[in-house]
Amino acid sequence: MTADYISRLGFRWLTSIIITWAFLAALMTAIAQQRVSTSLDARPDKPAYSSALGKVNDLAAARQEMTAKQATSAKQMDQIQEQQKKLDDTLAALSRAWDDIDLDSISTQAKKAGCEIAVPTAGDPHLAAWQSLVGCLRAGSLPSQLAGQLKAAVGGPEDYAKLYANWEDATREKARLLDQQQRLDGEIAADKKQIEDGDSLSSAFSDLVVLRSPWLGFGFLINVPPPMLQILIAFISGAFGALLITLVLVVYPKSELAGAAGQEYGSRLLLGGLISVGVFVILSGGSAVLGSSVAFSQSQANFMTFSAVGVLAGMFSDRVAAWLSERANAFFSGNKPAGAANDPGAEAKVAAAAKVAAE
Repeated sequence: MTADYISRLGFRWLTSIIITWAFLAALMTAIAQQRVSTSLDARPDKPAYSSALGKVNDLAAARQEMTAKQATSAKQMDQIQEQQKKLDDTLAALSRAWDDIDLDSISTQAKKAGCEIAVPTAGDPHLAAWQSLVGCLRAGSLPSQLAGQLKAAVGGPEDYAKLYANWEDATREKARLLDQQQRLDGEIAADKKQIEDGDSLSSAFSDLVVLRSPWLGFGFLINVPPPMLQILIAFISGAFGALLITLVLVVYPKSELAGAAGQEYGSRLLLGGLISVGVFVILSGGSAVLGSSVAFSQSQANFMTFSAVGVLAGMFSDRVAAWLSERANAFFSGNKPAGAANDPGAEAKVAAAAKVAAE
C-alpha cells in the first residue's frame, strides 16, 4: 500500500468517526430539547426554549452579582447610620447655638415686624424659625436695626449660619445615600426574582446537563434553538445515511445495493447531507409542493422520525433525486407526479406520509 492510499484511508476513517459522532450528539441534543420543550409547555407561563435557557445560563452570574450588591448594600447601610449620627450631631449643635445667641427673642421681634415665622407641626421649631428669618432677611422685610442684630448674632462665636449649612449638607448626603440604597434594594429584588425563575427552570433542563460535558465536544448545540437545530440535523443525518450505505458497500461489495455505489467518497457524503436538507425543505413546504393537504410541522416534529427520513434520504440519494424530479415536474407543470394519475389514493398517501413525519 502506498503512502497516498494510507493517507486517504485515514482521512476517510477520521471523517466517518466525526460524522457518526456529530450525528449521535445532534440526535441526543434534539431528543433532550424535545423533553425540555414538553416540560416548558406544561408550565403556566409557557416560556420559549431560548429565553428559558438564557435564564438558566445566567444563574451563576446573577448569583454572583446579587452577592456583590448585597455586600455593597451592607456597607451603604453602615454609611447611612454614620450619616444619621452626623446629622443628629449637627442638629444638636444647632439647638445649642440657638439657645446661646438667644434667637428666640429675635424671632419674636421679627414676627412683630411682620415676618411670618413658620410653626412646624413636626420637626425642630428652631430650623423652621431660622428658615423664616433667612427668607425675611433676604427679602429685606426686616427693619435695618433688627437685620443688623440678626447678622451680628448668627455671625458670632457659634457661627449659626455655618452650623446650619453643615446640617443641610448632612441632610442632603443622607437623602443621597437613602436614594442609592432604595435603587440597590430594587436591583437586589430583581436579581432574586431572576434567580428564583432560573431555579424553577433548572429542573426542566436537567437532561441537557450531560451534553455540556467537554468530552462530548458538541455542547454548543444546546444553545441552538430547536427549529434551527432541525436544519442541522437534516444535513448531519443525510451525511450519516450516505456514510452508512458507503460502509455497507465496503463490507458487502456484492450487495444488491451496489447499484447505488459511487466513486467519490466526499461527494457522496456531501450529496447525502444536501439532499436531506432538500427533502426537509420540500416536506416543510407542505401542500404547495407535495400536492397534499398536510404540511410537515416543524414545531411538533418527532426527531426520531425526522432523523430517519434524513438517513433514508442520504442512503438512497439517487432515488430521492428521482422523487424530487417528479415533484418538480408536477409543481412547475401543474401535472400530478408520474403514477399519481393512475393512483387515486396517491395524494392521500403523500398526506399520510407528511402526517406521520409530523407526529
